[in-house]
Amino acid sequence: MSAPVILSTLPALNETGVALGRTVEIFFDQPMDPTTVTNATFSLTGPGSASVYDPNLMLHRVPKPLTGREYITGTFTWPSTDHLVFTPSKPLRPGVSYTVLIVGQSSTLATQFVANPAGQAMAVSSQWTFETGEINAPVLPAPSPIAPSVPWMRPRLSPKSINVQLLPSDGSGNRTVVMTFPAAIDTANFDVNSIIVAAEALLNDPMTPLPSGVTTTITSEGNTIQIVLNNIESAG
Repeated sequence: MSAPVILSTLPALNETGVALGRTVEIFFDQPMDPTTVTNATFSLTGPGSASVYDPNLMLHRVPKPLTGREYITGTFTWPSTDHLVFTPSKPLRPGVSYTVLIVGQSSTLATQFVANPAGQAMAVSSQWTFETGEINAPVLPAPSPIAPSVPWMRPRLSPKSINVQLLPSDGSGNRTVVMTFPAAIDTANFDVNSIIVAAEALLNDPMTPLPSGVTTTITSEGNTIQIVLNNIESAG
């Protein structure tokens, strides 16, 4: 039986635009011994100087050598005895050149080799590269230097800003209360007839209706509201 050789691979040599979740597949010309394919005889590495020493090639380097190597971990499965699948434990990075190495007997630094069930190892190590594609992520718009406008909110009127004054008796039995606001009253948005006048016998008592016979006359002018309590003095 002849030494095993690789017939084809996925991704292929120098393939570009490879999907980030892609598996690495190797098709051999004969059944292989799965126990000989381990982390010692197979590697998938990211950017770096992933090299193979070979008597014929001497030194074969990755097309994009960088300092250090990124070893990709994963699992090996065999859909058939001549078909190896390596599934990375995490997606590959976009726009990166990766190198696959499967060790044969020509490697002068290795002590284990990929072989068939009869113990015949691959005569020559195999190494090839492929490049992942880019992620077409949408470009977010740059933040505007102008802060968004704050929606207008009707200001809440503080009771402390309203001046309430009880005018002296005019001798007619009526009393007048004048409420002075800090700004002119918008009569288009405020109906003075909606004001409710009630009596409070003692501080903090519940609001009670005005005594029988007492009526109110409410008028508005500028920033004041005038409330006339008619017949209040006769009602006690």
